[in-house]
Amino acid sequence: MAIEQTCPQCGSRTSNAVGQNIYLCDHEIVWYDTVMVPDVQRLIDGTPGDRPEQVRKSRTCGFRFGVSGIDPGAVCRGRLDDQPCGVFAAGICQGEDCGTPVCAEHGIMMGGGLLCERCTKLAIEARAAARAEDDRRLSEAQGALEPQLREQMHARFSETTTPDGLLSLLRDYAREVRREHGLNPFRDRHNEYRDEVVDAWARFVVAGVPGHEHELLTLRAYKVPKDGHGRPGAISRRERCWLQLRETSRTVKGDTLRGHEPIAYTASHAYIGRDALGHQEWSHWGGPPTLNGNYIVSAGVSPQWVKANGLAHLYQCWPVDHMRPINAEDVLSLVTMGHQALANRRGPDPYGFMQIMPTRH
Repeated sequence: MAIEQTCPQCGSRTSNAVGQNIYLCDHEIVWYDTVMVPDVQRLIDGTPGDRPEQVRKSRTCGFRFGVSGIDPGAVCRGRLDDQPCGVFAAGICQGEDCGTPVCAEHGIMMGGGLLCERCTKLAIEARAAARAEDDRRLSEAQGALEPQLREQMHARFSETTTPDGLLSLLRDYAREVRREHGLNPFRDRHNEYRDEVVDAWARFVVAGVPGHEHELLTLRAYKVPKDGHGRPGAISRRERCWLQLRETSRTVKGDTLRGHEPIAYTASHAYIGRDALGHQEWSHWGGPPTLNGNYIVSAGVSPQWVKANGLAHLYQCWPVDHMRPINAEDVLSLVTMGHQALANRRGPDPYGFMQIMPTRH
């Protein structure tokens, strides 16, 4: 007659030996479910309905486990320090060349077998070493492939010339950067493509002539008129640009003031405007300002003023605070997020983001 053993799965005792030191737990696991059944009394009363009833359900555990001729009186020695824990063993460690008796507390099921704490530690270390080796091999494979991938990417940046091709290249590259690095846009090998991304954007602007909602003006002694027509010669440059509105905040006397900073992008530079929530105003007894420097305006519009609420307001015009060269992050943001159309007659009025597309002729 087989010796009773404790099932590591359900904790029940079983003597159902199916082989040499191999057991198949035949313990019946019972539980109760609540089901709805027709209520005969309600049917007799003429009000058919259901009533809850507890139904007994069961299944056989069926867990298959092995032991190594464990002594029923053996004490667990499955602790990490190999000291007896004082509890009778419920199974045998199935680690390689181990066979240590273990109790339910110090025996751990791993990889389909019962292990003591020492074998569990060795198994975890072996898995970590295997993962490290897999990562090393993958890194070596990627390193061998890296020169070929870099050559292909450099070729795409240098050989693509059509507007659609340049825009598709930039968007594909933006998705690749985001997939590899998430919100951190440039790391590792992508650093070397920064200049090529900016160059591809400049070539796209020249070749694609994408639609734009704003322009960058350079003004010299421009006396702001009411009808939108300044003194001849006051506008020395008009260049198309693409605008994005970014939220800003600053603390003044303990209060947090939020605003919107317009950034205008051209083929080569980013022009950072002052707070788009603000607009210059003056009374009817004062004259309009004289503008000098760079200003962001709506396409085809010159700086002008309008009367509102008893004051004269400068609108459709944002002064540029400073400028910097456009960078790769700017380009990828433009080709993925798009640009915005704004009006500041009564504050910023974003119309949502519009995709940058080459103009069709």
